[in-house]
Amino acid sequence: MRVMFIYQYLTVGGVERVLSSRLEELASFDVDAHAWFLMDGPGHSLFKGVEDRIHVGSADDCARELEIRPFDVVTVIDSEEMFPALVRVPRCPPILVEVHTPNRENRVYLHWIKRIPLRGVLAPTRFQANLVQRVLGENVPVFVTPNPLQSPFTDATIRFHPAPPNPVIAWVGRLDRLKNWQGFVDLGSRVSNRSQELAEYWIVGHGQVRTGPEDVYYYARRRKILPHLRWYRNLPPHLMPRLYDAIRDSGGVVISTSRHESFGLSVAEAMARACPVVAPNAGPFPEFIEGGEHGLLYKPGSSKDAAAKVLQLLHDGEARKHLGTQARQRVLAEFSPQAALPHLIRALEAAVSSA
Repeated sequence: MRVMFIYQYLTVGGVERVLSSRLEELASFDVDAHAWFLMDGPGHSLFKGVEDRIHVGSADDCARELEIRPFDVVTVIDSEEMFPALVRVPRCPPILVEVHTPNRENRVYLHWIKRIPLRGVLAPTRFQANLVQRVLGENVPVFVTPNPLQSPFTDATIRFHPAPPNPVIAWVGRLDRLKNWQGFVDLGSRVSNRSQELAEYWIVGHGQVRTGPEDVYYYARRRKILPHLRWYRNLPPHLMPRLYDAIRDSGGVVISTSRHESFGLSVAEAMARACPVVAPNAGPFPEFIEGGEHGLLYKPGSSKDAAAKVLQLLHDGEARKHLGTQARQRVLAEFSPQAALPHLIRALEAAVSSA
């Protein structure tokens, strides 16, 4: 089976990491997978070893490629600008749409995708699938296809030596409104005020156009955690597993303060490295974090409750170790390539067979 995944931007975001894992691992399932990006960007480093299956060009360029080279199925990931070109392709392969965006305003296109010859919709979690199903109705099949983690995250954990001297409370993601980096700074302020133990606060991720170094600087200074804050803006993706190892072995915690998520890839990646995690009790997180067993869940929007959960883990080494071990077992059972990709393959085969 040959499949083409189509996405807007070749950056270093979560969708690109998922596509990298798919292209690396699907060959072992006898699937010839390719990815087409409508706009070039800095994400080529994620696809080392599979560069020959990465393509960049306009929607019309992609449509011409599909006319020339036979593909069994096409999936379009949150890239509605591709639809007009696809409907003009003679003998177009079956089309699936993947909905990964957590932005409600970015899901508006779902209201008119019935105009294309759609075979189904894919979503990374049951939470996201339910959101999509409510928009589309019951006549469009929606498949839950969990995101596979890249193999460096699922490889055996390695002790980080020397570990950071102080516990690290880390936040990973884009610095935008939905990921809510300000919520992390607020949490850090609360933790600092309530604990005598010196901790470090790490922000790992790049800012958008509206979020620059001065925004982080002044906000952290107002919240009085600036002396203990580090911002890793351009950390190479291949170093992320070791960064999680460093956080784990520092006696620290990874936290999410997201307002909306369709999956929560950075949290799953941290869990794969046996990091204890603290996340909102909302959205997709309760699907793979059972509170008290695989991580701790806090009341959404409550920096007070989130800080209490973080402090609980900072002061209890046995709990950190237990949660980290259980977290790794849980995500490997659900999101390793061997566990996650069969769900995707079944959805692709269903689309092909229905054509």
